[in-house]
Amino acid sequence: MISVWESYGIGSDAHLSFNVVGSRKMASLHKQYLHKEGATDVLAFSQQDLEAEGVGFVTPEEEPLELGDIVICYPLVRDQASRYGVMVDEQVEKLAIHGMKNLMGNHGS
Repeated sequence: MISVWESYGIGSDAHLSFNVVGSRKMASLHKQYLHKEGATDVLAFSQQDLEAEGVGFVTPEEEPLELGDIVICYPLVRDQASRYGVMVDEQVEKLAIHGMKNLMGNHGS
């Protein structure tokens, strides 16, 4: 996952919140923030405004970069790992990377 950070030019002084939740909590977050029913495997909530044109990350040098929050639904990850024939930790890593890319504004992966 470090290589994802490096590919976006992010140094070690950055914060990222990572949460693992159950299906009910994920369904609640999915409805509240995306207005969609049911649980999803991963959600990412950026602390940066990536939509503003010409504006990158502007953080004082003494402050860490606040990237945002990644939320992963453990029951869905467990089911996906079984379906894809991979270890649960591999599926968690795949979804964490997907969430990190979403935080960086890459919503197509």
